[in-house]
Amino acid sequence: ARIFLIGPMGSGKSSVGKSLARKLQYHFYDSDREIEMRCGVDIPTIFEFEGEAGFRKRERKVISELAEIPDAVIATGGGAILNRANRKTLRDNGYVILLAVEIEEQLRRVSLNRNRPLLQVGDVEAKLRSLMDERRSLYESTAHHVVETDSSRMQNVVAKISRHLIRQQVIELPAPAPGSSRATCRGGSTKSATRSAKPANKRDSTSKKTTAAKLNAPTANKEQKQTNKQTGSSKSSRQANSRTNANSKSDKSSQTAKNQSASQRKQESLEARDRQDGTKDNNNNASVSKSSSTNSGKNGRKNKSYTKRGASQRRT
Repeated sequence: ARIFLIGPMGSGKSSVGKSLARKLQYHFYDSDREIEMRCGVDIPTIFEFEGEAGFRKRERKVISELAEIPDAVIATGGGAILNRANRKTLRDNGYVILLAVEIEEQLRRVSLNRNRPLLQVGDVEAKLRSLMDERRSLYESTAHHVVETDSSRMQNVVAKISRHLIRQQVIELPAPAPGSSRATCRGGSTKSATRSAKPANKRDSTSKKTTAAKLNAPTANKEQKQTNKQTGSSKSSRQANSRTNANSKSDKSSQTAKNQSASQRKQESLEARDRQDGTKDNNNNASVSKSSSTNSGKNGRKNKSYTKRGASQRRT
């Protein structure tokens, strides 16, 4: 199916169209942006060099081409319905929704964007009223359905449009099979609503993943910190036990070394004492031998004296 969004400037066609396309998993096109991409310049420049007539001619060609793209949400320019051929193309090739807005809200919205050639006037409000009076009947005759966008949030507007399209059997949104989603066109032909290249859907998917990661980050970080804390405690405990065992081994080795050193010193002391005792014994033996020798000499000399004395007496 093709969904065409029409309405005055500032009615929200581009914003609502992008969100609706994401919801339906359709392509989204903005006819004004398509014209700018093809020309390479913005719309005010086209108006400046070609005038409004030149711009409307380009707009007619782009809308006729966009109307051939299946499963698309297409936002048109505020003045697209001025061309009779455009009005016929829109009604014959898709479902047309008019986004209606009050002048006060429209004035507030367009004041945020000055890239609108028709509003380069002194009294913008008067110009908006004049354009609406000129185009109101054309909007209403072209649209299949009207949705007010004054005070409603964009999500509410998209929800209203989706419910209406389902009720009118323009599309069907059955429960999607895992990994896919399909939309059914009126008339019974089924088209796959999944596209290989959908920047809006990719951004939406990326945004959801990022949001989920942020929501889960505190819990994951907490669990990781707890795990790291437990791991650190266990590691510290093992290191402490290792240090205790190392210290115990060191103490045992030190005690063993001390015992061996003390035993060695004791043995050396005993050996030194034995050597001292041996030296004393040797000295005593030497002394005794010398004394015996001395006594023997003395006794010999004494006996010799006695002998000499006896001989002398006998001669007398």
